[in-house]
Amino acid sequence: MVNLFFFTVILLLSISWKKGKFKRAPYIALFIYMAIRYGYGDYFSYLDRFYKFKQGIDSSFEPGYELLMKAAPNFTFVIVASSAVFTIAIYLLFEKMCDAKYRTVYFAVLIANPYILLMDISAIRQTMALSIFIIGVYFYQKQRNILYVIFAILLAAQFHISAYVLLPTLLIMQLSRYSKTRAIAVAAGCGVLLLGNQLFDKLINWGLSLLNIANYYYYAGNGFKNSLGATLTCIAVLLFLLWQARSMTKNELFWTRLAVVGMTLEVLQMKMQMLGRLVMYFNIFYPIAIAAALRHPITFQGSKINYKFSKEFNWIVGSCIIALYAWKMRLYLFDDGFWKYSTLFSVFPEIP
Repeated sequence: MVNLFFFTVILLLSISWKKGKFKRAPYIALFIYMAIRYGYGDYFSYLDRFYKFKQGIDSSFEPGYELLMKAAPNFTFVIVASSAVFTIAIYLLFEKMCDAKYRTVYFAVLIANPYILLMDISAIRQTMALSIFIIGVYFYQKQRNILYVIFAILLAAQFHISAYVLLPTLLIMQLSRYSKTRAIAVAAGCGVLLLGNQLFDKLINWGLSLLNIANYYYYAGNGFKNSLGATLTCIAVLLFLLWQARSMTKNELFWTRLAVVGMTLEVLQMKMQMLGRLVMYFNIFYPIAIAAALRHPITFQGSKINYKFSKEFNWIVGSCIIALYAWKMRLYLFDDGFWKYSTLFSVFPEIP
């Protein structure tokens, strides 16, 4: 129930204070939520390997994460540092690079979709890599120099080598206009890969050989898949974004393209759940893309049909999307095992 308390506070703060110094209040609450966590997700696995690293037993980490552990007096320092970097990245994304007027929508999706915040804070190294990528995109948007993103990806890979999968996004960032052909290609590509087992397996094996991460071979072979319900939810949101992209501004399209990459991979998790490791780099952009889609009226135009729904209908659609996410989130909120959220106060005065 601690989760629900923090989520309620964050949402209320995002609604109540939208200007001035207090606009940072929801981000401060978000940081506290992440920084004081204990035992959540992969926490104990990282804790065990932290002490093995300090004892010189385990050194199988990327250089950036090793440097962080060397500087850390204890594991709580690692948690706080990674939470701070992630909070800064989310602040830059929501406040500086997008329309802050939709802050509450951003937080609602961020919290309700269990594959974003609840999953990200479990994967410490990968979340550090994601945060660095977002900060790189921030400087790219300010200076329009793609070298910022290239440097960010190379630096992110020093915390988790899988960050190299972000390199193809450099091409996506150079696109400027909506293309109906590309939208159809995304939808058709999902269908082909879902139905074509041999093609899908070849692409996965090729990707694994490039990344060469031992854990990923295990994840690929464990047989886990996303449920039909989760897949249908993702397909519905993906199609909604592709439809609404026709009306989006250049900046909105920028974020929506990145979100579409994540949703395409998420749909394919119906065949292999391991792809969720790659989805993590893109689902942070879902809140921006969904808010952008909700800004524009849903229209149907053709030779015989020309109809535009009211904006109120958009918010009904948005509420349904968040409700579907929240229904899935309940499995994480009330879990008493791996996903149980506890705070450092539960073990105080000991500090891991």
